[in-house]
Amino acid sequence: MVTKKIQAAFILIFAFGFILSGCGGNGQKNESASSGASEGSTKSVKIRFAHTWGGTDGKTGVFKEKLEAFRAAHPEINLVDEFSPGDELKTKLKVDMASGNTPDVFLYWAGESYMRPLVDGDVALNMADYFAASQSVKKEQWSDGAWSDTAIDGEAYLIPIETSKSFLMYNKEIFDKYQLQPPTTYEEFKEVSKKLRENGIIPLSMGSKGSNPGHWFFSAIATQFAGGVEDGEKLSTEYKFDTEAFTKAAEIISEMKALKAFPDDTVASGDWAPSVVPYNEGKAAMLFTLPWTLSMLNKDITAKSELIPMIRMDGAEKDPATYTIGGYTMSLVINKKSFEDPDKKAAIVAFADSLLSDEMFAAFAGTGMMPAKTLEANLDTLDPFAAKVFEFTAPFNVLPFTKSKLPGAKSTEVFNRSMDELFAGVIKPEQFIAKVNEAVAGEKP
Repeated sequence: MVTKKIQAAFILIFAFGFILSGCGGNGQKNESASSGASEGSTKSVKIRFAHTWGGTDGKTGVFKEKLEAFRAAHPEINLVDEFSPGDELKTKLKVDMASGNTPDVFLYWAGESYMRPLVDGDVALNMADYFAASQSVKKEQWSDGAWSDTAIDGEAYLIPIETSKSFLMYNKEIFDKYQLQPPTTYEEFKEVSKKLRENGIIPLSMGSKGSNPGHWFFSAIATQFAGGVEDGEKLSTEYKFDTEAFTKAAEIISEMKALKAFPDDTVASGDWAPSVVPYNEGKAAMLFTLPWTLSMLNKDITAKSELIPMIRMDGAEKDPATYTIGGYTMSLVINKKSFEDPDKKAAIVAFADSLLSDEMFAAFAGTGMMPAKTLEANLDTLDPFAAKVFEFTAPFNVLPFTKSKLPGAKSTEVFNRSMDELFAGVIKPEQFIAKVNEAVAGEKP
């Protein structure tokens, strides 16, 4: 067994059995317990945790096991977990905050448009206060890039949990059956798509519901063109979405829809779990996805699957074989008001210490998640396909997804809805661009 220091950008998968056997008790947990209620105290402190780790999320089993272990170790804490699937968490938190009922600790998405309202509204704790209170979790356990990429006004108001790299895979058995080669260019993609559709096969399992996973695919196209990356970076300063790169990406998605490259119902096949279904069932030949769907893929399908770079578009300036779309996504946020409550502070620190422990990150890595935290861990047996994904994407540069650069909640809402309409063929590319551009411009102070 070899010990290596690894970051999310490198290959990392931890043996599931090894991880769980090491999760039962650890120094961090004991230290957290000592910072809770005083010895012999019978006072119960209620802590609410809102999250997405349930349902089809691959991390569900690990989280439930760790949650029960924490409860057993901390009888003085009444931990209430509040699960909402995917983007429904945003709706829940919006309602909770409006009613003054914000959870004490919650998961949230990194990015200016997501975090800015929480910072300006004095909801999110500056994590310097948490690090000062924790005996086991320190800022230095994350890379400098993790903080620079997620900072708001130069400060850390969240702690990154998950990072990501998109990838494109194809069913080799289907391609061999119809004597096709995996496409490398857009022209090849169109030819392959035509042949597959003639034989009743969906070329690419891709949809958009709440813009997932469609907006990642949009970014993988837009960033290939001149100015595509810079256009995203300037969304919060120049408030302009009607750029050439974004327009080209919208036009290509519209053309792909017309060519029947996607499932007929792109809303039904939108969001993460539904987008995997046609590929799992052998009805789709290709799948563009991210690591958090690895646990949803059938092993008999991954055994037939190979990985390829993103398709190169006509007129591309950047070579998609050299980079991938990714970044820091799901993160931990602490309610500032709750943390400043002397009756809750120690319990919040204890729970956050458990969630942010090396053991928890290692266990999540075993489900296919790319941890944002820098870890030192023992590598054991690897899941073959997940290892293949991590190894394949390891050399790639990582470019941010456009949605993470939107200037505010309103423009994000319009972007999500309009992306769904674009993939569904309900609106034309120019209408998509105009709608989002108006919303982005409307965020200008």
